[in-house]
Amino acid sequence: MGLLRALSGGRPRGLGVHDGRLARCPASPNCVCSDAADARHAVAPYPLAMQATAAWAEVRRAVRALPRTRIAAETDDYLHAECASRLLGFVDDLELHLRAER
Repeated sequence: MGLLRALSGGRPRGLGVHDGRLARCPASPNCVCSDAADARHAVAPYPLAMQATAAWAEVRRAVRALPRTRIAAETDDYLHAECASRLLGFVDDLELHLRAER
């Protein structure tokens, strides 16, 4: 994943949780976010079907099992993974933020 990430300019700036929300999507159409205010980038958050800590453990386990995926950052309620495409190795960023109250 390193070469194509380096050629693309590196990891996007501003990733992570800021003031309790994920960063805004850039103007490009290849981003969705459950915190997006605009319809073009908005998606519904995933509802939890089990207790939050159990759900979070399952999510982390599932992300670790994804092929060509590397966990770049992780806390008790945030996960950033870099997922590389199979053919050319383009990297997509996956950010997850646990909010049990949603």
